[in-house]
Amino acid sequence: MEEFTGAWCGYCPDGYLELDDIVSTNANVVPVIIHAGSEADSMKIQEGLDLASEYGVTIYPRAMIDRVLYEGEEKLPISRADNAWMNNCASRVNVGAVLNVIVTKSYNYSTRVIDATVTANFVDYATGDMRFNLYVVEDHIAADTGAGYDQVNYYSSQSEGAGGAAHPLYGFSNPILAYDHRYVLRAVPSGALGTSSVIPSLVLPSSSYSQNYSYTLPEAYNEANITLIGFVSYYDATELKTNEILNVSGPIAVGMDESPDTQIGISEIFPNPMNAIGFLRLNVKERADTRVVLYNIMGQQIRTVVDRELSKGSYQIAIDATALRTGVYYLNIYSGKDRATKKFVVAK
Repeated sequence: MEEFTGAWCGYCPDGYLELDDIVSTNANVVPVIIHAGSEADSMKIQEGLDLASEYGVTIYPRAMIDRVLYEGEEKLPISRADNAWMNNCASRVNVGAVLNVIVTKSYNYSTRVIDATVTANFVDYATGDMRFNLYVVEDHIAADTGAGYDQVNYYSSQSEGAGGAAHPLYGFSNPILAYDHRYVLRAVPSGALGTSSVIPSLVLPSSSYSQNYSYTLPEAYNEANITLIGFVSYYDATELKTNEILNVSGPIAVGMDESPDTQIGISEIFPNPMNAIGFLRLNVKERADTRVVLYNIMGQQIRTVVDRELSKGSYQIAIDATALRTGVYYLNIYSGKDRATKKFVVAK
């Protein structure tokens, strides 16, 4: 799911909230947020502007789901009205694919060079102009403030919305300072329109093709929050409505240990939703410095719940929600080199 947004766009934080709901309810959705538009935004890149121009994005936020044209729509980028994003994502997750995509990578911590290979393994016949694509995405860009990073928020005074309830962003500042920007497209080594002429126009089952990419990560980008997303898509400049994404691989972490073995075992947060007091059940698999940090839905840190060395074992950690407003919150858990995030709801 490619969402077009902007730090300058006052309606776009609501688009992120919907995207967050989609990702929370469907693990198969791969989110990418593309910053574009003509106003100040320090996260815009040329390839993002090229994609917005190519697909005719003039109103924000808009999103493309697998670059498929859905019934009743005239363009690939669509609004979030009538739960269109959620419904179209749900309609795509079980659609069969003619190929599988695999991304492999290596990362040099000294030079910050990422070498990646995107491989397409076809399981059925396919025809057309099929192209390799590689996205470099950074999550949690929140340290910078000022024009181009602070998020304009038109909902700061919306005390009554649909159904009479206040908007989740009611009471937040306008703009929101140190806003937590998620899933931000940072680079497109394949070029905005993808790498052509690698996959032939007629492909037989059991065929396999690969494309290599190299990208040097700027010092300003946090390697621990960088992921790679590889995909294969059709491209037809004369009929953009047919530029379907055939399959995706990722996100693949770049600057952190990708081992499935983790020091953190989280069974649950309970009760969820909670009112005044809740608990996090945490299993630490080996002795490590451990931090548990509470964030609100906008990624703003509220407080540190735990910050100490924990021995191997099981823990039940209290979460004091008495001063929290109704809404969605996150616990970020750090143990040694590992990190996990757990979502919960406060209902008053």
